[in-house]
Amino acid sequence: MLNSKMGLSLLVVIMVTLQLSGGQLSPSYWTLLPNVVVVEVDGVSRFHHTLTCLGVSETGERPSEVAEGEIAWRRNGKEKEQRGNSYRVALEERLGGGNYSCHSRGGALLNHTTVLLRTPRYRPENINETHPDYLTCTTQNYSGEFRCSWTQREGKVILVSAARGSTDGVDCTVDERNEQWTCRSGKVDITCSVDGSGNGISCLDRKHCPYNEESERMVLTIYTRNRNHNLREYTQSFLISEIVRPDKVSIRKVNQTTVEWSYPESWNTPYSFFPLTFQVRNIRKGLCNDPSNKPHPTDGNQWSIKRKKGLVCVRSQDPLCNSTWSEWTHYNSK
Repeated sequence: MLNSKMGLSLLVVIMVTLQLSGGQLSPSYWTLLPNVVVVEVDGVSRFHHTLTCLGVSETGERPSEVAEGEIAWRRNGKEKEQRGNSYRVALEERLGGGNYSCHSRGGALLNHTTVLLRTPRYRPENINETHPDYLTCTTQNYSGEFRCSWTQREGKVILVSAARGSTDGVDCTVDERNEQWTCRSGKVDITCSVDGSGNGISCLDRKHCPYNEESERMVLTIYTRNRNHNLREYTQSFLISEIVRPDKVSIRKVNQTTVEWSYPESWNTPYSFFPLTFQVRNIRKGLCNDPSNKPHPTDGNQWSIKRKKGLVCVRSQDPLCNSTWSEWTHYNSK
């Protein structure tokens, strides 16, 4: 027991000494993309991370004639005082990330690295359904197209990763404008385009077959960074059948006492293979989604108007997978 207390006391002394001296143990880090490093920080403590400008060969020599003292460093385009092949990046709380580049005396670019910071708050295991930044996905049918969105004040998408089951063997590339990502493997061929708002993506899985039952879940991960170079990571796993929500139906008047509706134009055909079930409300006043008005279920597509004045409301659902109901479509019967 005494040895344990002495060891704990010694550890505390070491940590306090490091904090007072301004030196911290280097945090863990990993490579997200070529020349993009993610450093794990706790959002409170001071850390440092060392960048290297020029690599070394197997003999230990740098493959360049640039002298150690001639290498200058810049952060976000502004020159820093540190010189040499190594640069010590100071990280405090959630600050210190940025675009770091090293240059020769004449200003020629030698290398560059983007440093992103990830704190415990934005790790995937801490983003759940109650989090305001939670990733939500939806689709209108089984064609393989879907859209995902999230809520955040600021941020730019820097990587989209999409896979079926496992991410092993998946290769994701981006176009020149950094707006369209394509992920390919033996199981997937998915293209995702970033919306103009920057808070959503539209995707198409070219290998998805609407007539086959899905055997593996889609795993979608979105990486974004804000202006302080803090990384946020949003992950969602789903089957297409779990996120399908039909579009609104179309209603037309047949005669003075009857209305009928048709399947959404975006819904898959044949309807015998992709059936929909419906709910109908005939109300005098109020809103279609008023819970006090009990809906009537039906598999048909016609309804006899019971009120001369009022609204006929219809919505649809895929009964085979208990999907989300569509929005209500209303027809004014007056």
